[in-house]
Amino acid sequence: MGFWALLISVVAAERTYNNLDANEPSPFPSSCNGSYNLWGNYTVESASVVPGSSCRLNGRFARVLLKAPLIFEGTLNMEGDIAFIGDGSFQQACVTADSVQVGSGTSDDRISFQNCRNMQTSGGGLFVRHELWVNLQASLQVQNCSSRQDGGGIQVEGEVIQFGGHIEIRDCISHSGSAGGLQVGSGLVQLLDSSMSFSRCSARRHGGCLRVMGDLTLEGKVEMQHCESKGMGGAIAATGTFAQDGGAMQFSHCASKLAGGALRAKAFHQSHGYARFVSCAARVGGALYSLEGVQLGGNNVFESCTAGMGGGGIASWGGSLVQRDGSAQFSECQVYTGSGGAVYLPQGSVYQNGSLTFQNCHAQNGGAVFAKGDLRLGGDVSCRNCTAKVMGGAVAVHGNIWQTGKSLVVESCRASESGGGIYVQKSFFQQSGTVSFQNCSSLLKGHGGCLWTAVFNKSGGSTVFRSCFASRGGGALFSAFSVQLTGPTLFADGLAWGDGGCMQIQHGSLVQFGGSTDFARCTTFMAGGGLHVVAGGLTLASGSMSFTNCTGISKGGGALVEQDVESSGNLTFQTCVSNGQDGGGGLLVRQGDLLQRGGTIHLARCTASHGGGVRIQQGSLRVAAGKMSFVQCHATESAGGMLAHSNVHVSSEMTFKGCVAGGARGGGGLLIASGNLTQAGGSLSFEKCAARAGYGGGLNLLNGSLHQKPGGSLLFSRCEARAGGGLAVKRDATLLGFANFRECVARSRDAIRGGGGLYIDYGKLELHGHLEFIQCMTMGNGGAVLVKAGRIATQGNMSIQSCTARRGGGGIYLLAESWTRRLAGWNSETVQPTAAMAVECG
Repeated sequence: MGFWALLISVVAAERTYNNLDANEPSPFPSSCNGSYNLWGNYTVESASVVPGSSCRLNGRFARVLLKAPLIFEGTLNMEGDIAFIGDGSFQQACVTADSVQVGSGTSDDRISFQNCRNMQTSGGGLFVRHELWVNLQASLQVQNCSSRQDGGGIQVEGEVIQFGGHIEIRDCISHSGSAGGLQVGSGLVQLLDSSMSFSRCSARRHGGCLRVMGDLTLEGKVEMQHCESKGMGGAIAATGTFAQDGGAMQFSHCASKLAGGALRAKAFHQSHGYARFVSCAARVGGALYSLEGVQLGGNNVFESCTAGMGGGGIASWGGSLVQRDGSAQFSECQVYTGSGGAVYLPQGSVYQNGSLTFQNCHAQNGGAVFAKGDLRLGGDVSCRNCTAKVMGGAVAVHGNIWQTGKSLVVESCRASESGGGIYVQKSFFQQSGTVSFQNCSSLLKGHGGCLWTAVFNKSGGSTVFRSCFASRGGGALFSAFSVQLTGPTLFADGLAWGDGGCMQIQHGSLVQFGGSTDFARCTTFMAGGGLHVVAGGLTLASGSMSFTNCTGISKGGGALVEQDVESSGNLTFQTCVSNGQDGGGGLLVRQGDLLQRGGTIHLARCTASHGGGVRIQQGSLRVAAGKMSFVQCHATESAGGMLAHSNVHVSSEMTFKGCVAGGARGGGGLLIASGNLTQAGGSLSFEKCAARAGYGGGLNLLNGSLHQKPGGSLLFSRCEARAGGGLAVKRDATLLGFANFRECVARSRDAIRGGGGLYIDYGKLELHGHLEFIQCMTMGNGGAVLVKAGRIATQGNMSIQSCTARRGGGGIYLLAESWTRRLAGWNSETVQPTAAMAVECG
């Protein structure tokens, strides 16, 4: 009586029964005769075999104490309330049957197995040779059972079908095999309105709670807690496809030594439903591991899941991640020594159409996602506070990224090396939707604080890079080969210790086909405050591009471009700064040319040592169409507005206003260092420009000549310099159009310097058009014109009004040669010095 009283108290702790029979136990019947009603307590003293093709047990508060195993030769149907309780260690399962059906489907049937120990074979509580069915309203419970081999709780050689009801297995162990809870040999199907729960089960091999040889289909509820395996599948291991067609699954604190801390399957297909993974861990695939890919269609949550080598949340060795619909949230997922803090696809790609969220994920490469293939994003994706020890703070991809969906948001992600937000080994294609990067950084020795890619190709949608940092080049974006832009793009508050405060392109070019691109408050300690194109060019085919408040400490405050810059759209630089000796406050073009085919190029309040607005270091300038303007640009040395090394060709409109150069080489507005200026048409104007210590307050041709063709217009207003208050020309100046100098000043007191309006060093002033000087003055010689070593030849009209010189030649002062004027009916005339002009022949 003492043992049974104890047994009854244990059972009562699990379930409460009315009218409990506490009489002495009866021997379990040796035959069934089709069916048998059990009432009260029974015992099996020795190994027993119940013959017959089928046996139906209907229990009413029945307890069966097993001191030896019980075997049914045929199918076993269990209904009512029956508890099988092991008492001792066996060489086989407590109960064995050919097939088993639990419940009638019409009543609340409860069948349980407890304290069963199989020290030799498979199946601790129940061994089924063929199929196991669990019907509606039935409950199958297994507790504290174990086996040496597979199926610590239950071993089913065939298929398991759960039509309804509840399966609960807990505290079960497979000591040397797989499936601490339930082993299924030929597939498992769980239908709607079913539930299944496993807790604290473990296996030495695979499937700490459940292992299925074949496919597994779930439509109901599944809960797995504290499941462990030393092989694969801490909670579930399936050799076939795991399909979730509805219902809800939850895995918490499950772990596997190898792959799939919660779940391992050949393939995982979720059409809809809900799945949650919390604090699961494995070497690969902390929550979920699939050989052939993962398909998601429901709502999924991965929290605090970890892996040693790859995929804190999901890993698929040979397949891809496909999200057809629904949502997936990954938070606090990490990998300690490998890649893909949340998702690891060493051979596959990501195809996404629902919603993906990553937060606080971490790995060596790809803090949230690592994929060998492509990322095709068609829905909403967000990555926040993800980190990588090497590359790709949020994402690392060896293939391409295709953005065709709603939005991609990457915020506060970091990598020690390249791609603080995203690292793409091939190309990033944005065809539509919005892409936003913010507060991302590559911290130690990396490029691309927000994005590293071989090619960035944007054909649609909108893109924002904000507050990004790179320890090397490309504070926001680094492209190894080329960038193509269409649509609105914003780079703001980027910083790089290397070149390209916001963008750096290593080997290719930047081409914009339309839309707008804006660089705002971008800074580099090296070259190209907003943009650095290392080996290629910049083409603005259409749309607008602006640089505002950008700083290149070394050179190229707004942009540094190695090869040609060609613009047909609207290009703007405002308040950009370069402090180094190479200059180019707004734009520095190193080896190529600057060609304007249309639109506008506007520079305002830019500063540098040389070329406050633009410096073309080796190439030439061609203004074929459109308008180019410089407003209040300053250079501490030469060329307040623009410094061009080679030839300048102007056929359209070009204006300089309030530009200043502080050094001896002058060129308050424009300095042409080695080439010539050809004005084929249009207008070229300079207003309130100054060369404080040099020549050419508006324009200085340091070693070349000026050739103005008919139809061109040259205007200089209130400009000043040491010599050539408006214009200084080293060699010849040929004027076939219109030129006007108004209130220009040359401040030098030297005898050989002056020219309040125009200064020619040695060469010829040849006039075929119309030339005007109004109220120009000099502290030296030549209030309007000083020709140091050359002559003046005119076949056009020259007008000098109210011009003065402190020393001599209030209008014109010539040294060395003569002034020849051809008029109708005159052959030539040599004009001698008068009150209005002075000619001194050497």
